[in-house]
Amino acid sequence: MVEEGIEPPPEYANQPELWPEAEFAWKAFSDLSSDRSIGMGLGPIPFSAIVRYAELYGLADLDELERLRQIVSEVDGEYLSLNAPKSEQDGKMRSLIPISDVAGVGALLDRLGK
Repeated sequence: MVEEGIEPPPEYANQPELWPEAEFAWKAFSDLSSDRSIGMGLGPIPFSAIVRYAELYGLADLDELERLRQIVSEVDGEYLSLNAPKSEQDGKMRSLIPISDVAGVGALLDRLGK
C-alpha cells in the first residue's frame, strides 16, 4: 500500500497476532468462504467443503479434522451474524423461519407480496 502512495489505516499496524495453530484454520475459513451458498442470503460454509479442505492438506486425524471444523464453523457463525441483514422494523437480526412453521412462512410470503 505504501509503495502505491496509499497510507494504510491504523488498524493495519495493530492487527492481532494469530497463534501458529490458528493460522491454518483462519486460512481455511478465508479459502472456504467462497464455497458457501448464497441463495436467499449468505449460507454457512458446508461441512463437506471443510472435509475436502482437510483432505487436500493431509489432515488425516479425526480429532484434527473435528477441531478444524469447530474453529471454522465458529468463525463462520460470527461472520454470518455480522453480515445478516437487519430488520427494517426493529433493528434486530432476522431469524430463519423453519419450513414447518406454517404461520411464519405465510407471514413471510405476505411481507414479500407487499
